[in-house]
Amino acid sequence: MTHDNVEMLRRFYAAYEGRDRSALETLLTDDAFAHVTGGGLAGIYRGRKQAIGFFAAVWDRAPDGFKLALHDVLANDHHGLAIVRVTARRGDDRYSEWETHVHELTNGSSAGLFIYWNDTAPADAYF
Repeated sequence: MTHDNVEMLRRFYAAYEGRDRSALETLLTDDAFAHVTGGGLAGIYRGRKQAIGFFAAVWDRAPDGFKLALHDVLANDHHGLAIVRVTARRGDDRYSEWETHVHELTNGSSAGLFIYWNDTAPADAYF
């Protein structure tokens, strides 16, 4: 049987890929955070509004295409792990890299996530 948080994270990544801000809002706690470890978007985004602002900044930098291929998801009551392949396009610029996302989970929502790029050089160059 699949843990409920695995299904919640699958919905989270479907919303992220689909640029669905409203759906993301329902899957993040009020005090959620996004901790981004590298690239031009590095930083800590505190609160639901800022966390969604991070996702929107990614979308803005990929006006010609954004794809998030969810490779694997693991979750229990408190933590989730997602391995994703992110592809983005902006004119002739391309980004395609593996990322690892670690979520803090509470009450069926993401309270925050840490985003780790496999190689920060492509993220620095693109974002």
